[in-house]
Amino acid sequence: MRRKMILPLLLVFSLALVLVGCGKKTDQASENSGERGSQRKVYVTTPALYDFARMIGGEKVEVENLVQGGGDLHHWEPSPDLIRKINQADLFLINGAGLEGWLDKLSASLEPTLKLVDTSQGIDIIMADHDHDEDHDEDHDEDHDHDKDHDHDHDVDHDHGEDHDHGGKDPHFWTSLKAGRIQAKNVYQALVDLDPENKDYFKDQWDKLEKIFQELDDKYAKALAGKEGKTLIVPHLAFSYLCRDYGFQQVGLQGHHADGQLSAGKIRQIVDLATSQGITTIFYEGFGDDSAAQNLAMEIAGKALPLYTIESIDDKEREKGENYFTLMEKNLESIVQSFEGESGDGE
Repeated sequence: MRRKMILPLLLVFSLALVLVGCGKKTDQASENSGERGSQRKVYVTTPALYDFARMIGGEKVEVENLVQGGGDLHHWEPSPDLIRKINQADLFLINGAGLEGWLDKLSASLEPTLKLVDTSQGIDIIMADHDHDEDHDEDHDEDHDHDKDHDHDHDVDHDHGEDHDHGGKDPHFWTSLKAGRIQAKNVYQALVDLDPENKDYFKDQWDKLEKIFQELDDKYAKALAGKEGKTLIVPHLAFSYLCRDYGFQQVGLQGHHADGQLSAGKIRQIVDLATSQGITTIFYEGFGDDSAAQNLAMEIAGKALPLYTIESIDDKEREKGENYFTLMEKNLESIVQSFEGESGDGE
């Protein structure tokens, strides 16, 4: 199943990378030689932005992700040396929606001339509904273990955006292809504004990328048609936008920042929910620890499957060809597989 689903898009993606001349070896050769030529230096903060900027910018830009390898987006802060490098960049692309919580604290250290673009512009950001969440907290955890975290079964079921640490915003919009496409177009526009002489080049690259988005979006729509109302038990609350796109609900093993441990009360809630709704899959973070999901899967006589938040992609995985689009492909495969064998309709 995986090979049939993933192969066509991978071929298109690989061809696009060749056409824009932005392969990793080329980037390294340019850096090692110390000669950027006419390339513009672009810094980004997420793997999705890294892929979008490289595919659209191609040979005209040099892109670097500030959060290297498997870094934690939620708890990362730039070093003084990185701040210096950011100030020397031609363009600084941030995710926005409150993800870069460190930005306000360091704004005084950023040069006024630095071209900084918030790529969340135009995206319908999901906000919190705290009172609704707290009401469910009281109703569904007799042990009060949930007082330390705000991601409970029914509160999360209907939660498409609760996030205390991001000022009520859920910044994980890249897990939605629809929102991801808007973000990528913002990257395209930022590059055109930065380097208008290469507008036609960037337009050609954007057209190629938009076709990849469309192909994968169509694949999602076809595969998930008629699945509205399903519940996904996810590693942490990073899939609100994907759930909004397809009418799903999410229950998180952890909250928006993947902090803390599963309490006994939370485990009971998840098992009860899975049993009542006929859910047979517990998702774990792709590239992460699957032990909690495997244990819960045993409790419900189900299975554990990977789901990628795409908050980080380490160098080894990138060397294997992983990127935003391949991981979104794998997410679709896992979601479709999760519905197989369910006894209920998820409602």
